[in-house]
Amino acid sequence: MDIITFFVDENYGLSIVQSLRGFGRTNVEHLLETFEAGTIDEKWLEYVGKRGYALITKDKNIRKNPKEKAALLKHKIVAFYLGGEQMGVIETGKQLINAWDKMEAYAKRQKKARIAGAFIVRPGGGRIDKIPLT
Repeated sequence: MDIITFFVDENYGLSIVQSLRGFGRTNVEHLLETFEAGTIDEKWLEYVGKRGYALITKDKNIRKNPKEKAALLKHKIVAFYLGGEQMGVIETGKQLINAWDKMEAYAKRQKKARIAGAFIVRPGGGRIDKIPLT
């Protein structure tokens, strides 16, 4: 498993993905490139899991909602929740660029162990903390 592809949910606009690609981070896909807006989370979570993608979101309910949490665990998804509720596109982009290599390493480790994982990427991207899924 060389490259981890990141899947960005619709809580973030396509501009985040386009910006990441502009910085050479081509291993990223946005939900709206594959699904219609408003697609139920369980459907695209299955897609993410079957492809071995890691998730980038700010929707903390995914790890709390019983059906969505079950999908994370069933499909062994590694999810990264971006901290910083009121950050704009530029700040979020910086956060992702700064944390990207760490996120890839964390995702690879979880995928190798074949277990789901949840992490919060702190504002600025300098720190990533594991958060429980249980």
